[in-house]
Amino acid sequence: MDYSIEATNDYTRKITVKIPKGELEKSYKEKLEEYRQEVTIPGFRKGRVPYKLFEAKFGEDVKSEVTESILEESAKDISEREELKIIGQAKLTDTREEESETICTLEVEVIPKVELKKYTGFNLKRVVPSVSGEEIEAALNSLQEQQAEFVPKETVEKGDYLLIDYTVEGEKKPTEYNLVMTEKLLDTFGGLLGAHPGETRKLEVHFPEELQGEKKGKTEQAEITVKEIKRKVLPKANDEFAATIGNYKTIKELKEKIRESIQKEKEESSARRLREDAVAALIEANPFELPPSLIEAEAEKRAETMVKSGYIKEEQKELFQEQSKEHIASRLKGDILLARIAEKEKIEPPEDRVEERVNQLAKSYKIEPNKLFAELSKTGELERIEEDVKLEEALNFVIENSNVEEITEEKPKEEK
Repeated sequence: MDYSIEATNDYTRKITVKIPKGELEKSYKEKLEEYRQEVTIPGFRKGRVPYKLFEAKFGEDVKSEVTESILEESAKDISEREELKIIGQAKLTDTREEESETICTLEVEVIPKVELKKYTGFNLKRVVPSVSGEEIEAALNSLQEQQAEFVPKETVEKGDYLLIDYTVEGEKKPTEYNLVMTEKLLDTFGGLLGAHPGETRKLEVHFPEELQGEKKGKTEQAEITVKEIKRKVLPKANDEFAATIGNYKTIKELKEKIRESIQKEKEESSARRLREDAVAALIEANPFELPPSLIEAEAEKRAETMVKSGYIKEEQKELFQEQSKEHIASRLKGDILLARIAEKEKIEPPEDRVEERVNQLAKSYKIEPNKLFAELSKTGELERIEEDVKLEEALNFVIENSNVEEITEEKPKEEK
C-alpha cells in the first residue's frame, strides 16, 4: 500500500492513499455484479438486469461505496502500522483520478502520541494531617444530633421547634409550617416568643431578601396559631451514649475511634490532593492539545450517566456537559501522559493490585471473586482494570521520583 501521513496539529493527520486502478476496478466490478444479482428492477427478473443498464443506474453509488470501503480498510491498516489511535470515522477530503491510480486524501483525528519532556523532579507538597479536639467534639456532636429527642414544652423560646398555622390577613385557610426559632428567624417571627401551645397572635411579618421562595422580601399581616412547641435535647456524651453508637465501652473509646476515622479520611484526602497536583504538574510540563470531538464525546457520556443515575435532571444536562469539559480534558491528558510514562518505563500492573481491585468489586457485588474474575475476563473489563492499575503505578513512579515536601496542616484560627 502506497501512502503518506502529514501531521497538521497534535491530533489531526492527513493521510494520502494511492489505490491502483486495477484494485479499485476489480472490487467495483465484483460489488456491482453482487448487487445486480440481488436487486429487482421493474420489467426485469431478479438477476436479469442488463449489466450496462444496471451500471448506468447504480455505478456511481457503487463506486463511491467501494472506494469508501477500501479507504476504511486502508485507514485501519495504516493505523496499525503507524500505531495511530484513530478517533471516530475518517473523512474523505479529496479524490484525484490519475492514469494508473486513484489518489484519495483522508483526514483523521487521533489520540496524540506525546513526546515526554519531563515527568520526574517536580516540586510537590503533601499535607501531614492532624486531628484537633474541636474536630472530634464536632463529630461527636453530630452523633448526638442523630439521637436527639424533641421534648414538648409550654413557652416559645429561642432555639425551639414550632408547628404553626399561618393565615395571611384576608385569607380563610391557614397554611401549616414547621419553624426553628434560630437567630435569623427571630427578626421575622420574634413576636412569637413567650407564646404557649394553642395561643394565636397577630403579627406584622417581614420576610428577609435572602429568603428563598415567593415570600422573599415581602411584609404581610398574619394570624399565627402556635400548635406545638418542642425543645431539641441531645443525649449526654457519656459511656452509656457510647454503647448506643456501637461496641464501645467508654466515651473515651468512642472518641478515639472518631479520631482514627477523621485521621484516615484526612490522609486519604491528602494523598488524593498530592496525586492531583502531580498530574497537574505533569500536564503543565508536557503541553499538548486534544481533539475537541473526544472531549465532547466524553462530556456527553458523563452527562448521560449523571441523568440516568438521577444526579441531574435532563434540562441540566447541557449545562453540566459544558461545565465538565475542562475537568474531562485534564483527566484525559493525564491518562495519555501516564500511559506514555508506563510505556517508556516498562511499567506493568502488579498482579496483586489487580487481584485486590477485583476482590473489592466482588465484595461490593456480593459474588465470588473467581466468578467475577472469569466474567471480567470474558467481557474485556479486566483489561480496563489492568490499565487503570498501570496508570496508578505510573503516577506512583512520578511522585516517588519528585521532591515531595511535607507540610503540617494549618489549624483553623479561633474566633475572637
